[in-house]
Amino acid sequence: MLKLDNIHAGYGPKEVLKGVSLDVAAGEIVALLGPNGAGKSTVLKVIAGLLTPTTGTVTFCDRNITRMPTYRRARNGIGYLMQNGPVFRSLTIAEHQRLVTVGNDSNNAAFLQIEKSKRGGVLSGGERQRLAIELCLRRKPRLLLLDEPSAGVAPNTATEIYYWIKERIVGTETAVLVVEQNLHFLPNFVSRVIIMRNGRIFLNNLPLEHLENSEAMFEAFFGDAVATLTLG
Repeated sequence: MLKLDNIHAGYGPKEVLKGVSLDVAAGEIVALLGPNGAGKSTVLKVIAGLLTPTTGTVTFCDRNITRMPTYRRARNGIGYLMQNGPVFRSLTIAEHQRLVTVGNDSNNAAFLQIEKSKRGGVLSGGERQRLAIELCLRRKPRLLLLDEPSAGVAPNTATEIYYWIKERIVGTETAVLVVEQNLHFLPNFVSRVIIMRNGRIFLNNLPLEHLENSEAMFEAFFGDAVATLTLG
């Protein structure tokens, strides 16, 4: 469903992505991990169309979308949850829902058990994240990009969010690419793990059992030179 081929991209003169190639199949849930500054969020911005690569191609559903504007990617089925679940401060919950509702989608409303007259500016961090994810899923995306869904959210709420997302997409062809710092939520959610380091793909298929092995993860993130250090 998604393929990145030799993507180079950055901000001004600073190159962040240095030849990134990866793919995500229909129905697959892939985690993109790595230390801070590895380029994970930049990968999502390239896929969503917020950042144009200097070289390389982005293919979505067998179509080259490298130069396609962001709004057309959204219309063609790419959903993007940015960090911290941005919502409109002045709009109510109900107004947010009306903006993106496709058909009669009452299942989403059941998850977001918040008074519909509340405005975005007064929501808690967990409520904002729930709303932002609901808005993504109401568009029924074929590809869902998630940038740290657990950021700023209580652990119990983050667990509920991950279970709810998986429940909504299980049995569908929806593909998911998730960037996450909290590895606790991933073993029961993802089917495959990709590790980035210094703007490049370092490991393309890290075994899921390594997510709970601190030494293995430390080596994957930071390399052999520091792998002998002990994690706190």
